[in-house]
Amino acid sequence: MRAPSFALSLCLALAASRAVAQESPAEAARRALVDTAFALSNAGDHARALAVAEQAAALRTTPSLRLFLAEEHEHLASAAPAERHLVDGLAQAERCVAEATAQTAINNRARILHDCEALVSRLRGRVGTLTLTAPAGAAPRVWLDDRPVSADALGTAMRVSVGEHHIEALRDGDLPFTTTITLAAGDTRTVPVALAPVPRAPPPAPPPEVLAEPSARRVARALAWTSVGVGALSTVVGVVQWARSSSLRSDALDPSNVTGAAWARYATATGASNADALCNRASREAASNGDARTVDATCRTQSSLVATAWAFGAAGVALTAVGAVVAVMLPPSTTVRVAPVVAAGLGGAVVEVRF
Repeated sequence: MRAPSFALSLCLALAASRAVAQESPAEAARRALVDTAFALSNAGDHARALAVAEQAAALRTTPSLRLFLAEEHEHLASAAPAERHLVDGLAQAERCVAEATAQTAINNRARILHDCEALVSRLRGRVGTLTLTAPAGAAPRVWLDDRPVSADALGTAMRVSVGEHHIEALRDGDLPFTTTITLAAGDTRTVPVALAPVPRAPPPAPPPEVLAEPSARRVARALAWTSVGVGALSTVVGVVQWARSSSLRSDALDPSNVTGAAWARYATATGASNADALCNRASREAASNGDARTVDATCRTQSSLVATAWAFGAAGVALTAVGAVVAVMLPPSTTVRVAPVVAAGLGGAVVEVRF
């Protein structure tokens, strides 16, 4: 059970002695609130005791009641959040000292003043003084440990609990400001809220120059290189066809396969002296002789492949040569610089493209 302070005991005793006398309704209500606050404090319910005592102080306050309020704040400062109770308790204790010093006629003034001064000494050892200075211009939005700080509080000394504190500030057009400080008991610190403007974006780069080649020369150069590509492809096709023709002739002269066997039998039967003579005779006898039909089909296929090879080969060589000559003979590419020019006109801005 909490032992009552001398000032509070005296306050209650005086209140009881006046109970028999005529009291105004306000004084009766205040006395009842004081009695309730003391009972709650003695029971350990300091939060409710503080709330009830603040109601009594709203009716009328005295140095002894301020001492009670300061003591309840001190009790509550042992649990989080401690800072508000430390600051409020110190404020009540300091007012108690000031009022008890000024009111020389109050009963037991020396004891009340002693208790309040002792409380001031204890609480000052648990707080420091912090001043946040704002930069020029519009006041920023500032937070101290996630609690907003009013614009009026900027530049004035604020009591805060000892330990670490986090400060943040924001203002339109400026970079965010954050810092962390550590206060020791009795420290007095001034922290400038240094806001730097947001760096401006660099101006946009000028539009790139467009390098353009005259259309006629560009088309001629494209056609020349297209001719070279088509010619090379045609030459490859011709070589492939010639290779197929040679492979077919080799098959006709190899008696180990069906075509070669038919070719050998027909050549022996006819006694033809060369391949051209054999092919000519086979074309006449193909309708009545099976070997002649095989020889005639082989001869026609080979003749078609040879003709295709010569056609593609000749066309490929011609196209490649012409394209290469045109590409080499064209003069080096000259560039035309194209850039927009903005100027004032009669009807407003005029955008031109100059070459």
